[in-house]
Amino acid sequence: NAYGEIAFTGRLPDGTLQVYTVNSDGSDLRAITPAGYRSPVWSPDGSKLAVDAVGTSADPKGAVAIVDLRNSDQLTTLPLDQSRGVYQQIDGPPTWAPDGSKVAFTAFQPDEGSGGTAYIHVASSDGTSTSTLTTYSFGVSVGRIAWSPDGQTIAFAGGVLQGSSMAYGVFLANLDGSVSHLLYGGAAYADAVIDGFTP
Repeated sequence: NAYGEIAFTGRLPDGTLQVYTVNSDGSDLRAITPAGYRSPVWSPDGSKLAVDAVGTSADPKGAVAIVDLRNSDQLTTLPLDQSRGVYQQIDGPPTWAPDGSKVAFTAFQPDEGSGGTAYIHVASSDGTSTSTLTTYSFGVSVGRIAWSPDGQTIAFAGGVLQGSSMAYGVFLANLDGSVSHLLYGGAAYADAVIDGFTP
């Protein structure tokens, strides 16, 4: 088995999602989460997976969890930032900090139109704490965010209130919650896909 394991989301007959792993030679296919999880992302050391906990149609959820593959697939749901009140819907896969100590993920609260408010949450990967990094407005989708190689900055796309007006585009946010600057602004901001930093 030269290339190790592959993680993926499978769909059950009733449409519910579940996360699996399989060896690259096709052996040892197994479900590593209960039904209601998707979007697995490997930790930097390959020992864990961060997954979106979306639940089932009968029991919907909105959270991110960590699966410890080296500890009997132990599943730890990351705590929510209760200061934000009613929780939002998870949007896009979780993203590991380069050193594996934290996981960032994006959630949103839609409004009655096509937009809403998005929140970038940063959680310790051991499940002990979660904080809200920043809040911003979005159009069509929030989608993926990216950590800088030094683990101190996160890139995201959306709209940020600057003074009395909204600035739309691609931004950098520092871990202290400050938005450092607008990288790109334009009409296509809502469809921006953050593919990551150079190494």
